[in-house]
Amino acid sequence: MNDEVHEFNIESNWKTNNYNYFKRPPSQYSFRPSNTAHSFIRTAVDKEDLKAAETGIHPKITDFPWENLEHDQWSRRLGRLTRYEGNYLGFDHVFSTRITFGEREDDNSKVEYVQNIFMTDYDNEWKIIDISPLMEYKE
Repeated sequence: MNDEVHEFNIESNWKTNNYNYFKRPPSQYSFRPSNTAHSFIRTAVDKEDLKAAETGIHPKITDFPWENLEHDQWSRRLGRLTRYEGNYLGFDHVFSTRITFGEREDDNSKVEYVQNIFMTDYDNEWKIIDISPLMEYKE
């Protein structure tokens, strides 16, 4: 057996940035899929610009369920909650943003309906892959 010792010197030249609540990442590095969901709804529903909204759809999606946007609850939006879904529709690392609809009552809100928007990263951007039908909320 050979007792020679070989050493390799590797110099790393990595630039790292740490972000937190007080030091936010630049806007082009948005890590918040809920911003994408909000922007998509604002464009498709509030501005009624489906052509512009299409730019937010993942290019592999050929049959997007646009009909799921057609309901009369949009003016009753209460909030949104984003969570990690994992695998969905054959895509990995999917997140969903659940939009809640209902009535605002002083300090309380009564949720009546929910709808989910599903998205994943594509070319360093969040792209939408699906939107669920409007569903009645059950606790």
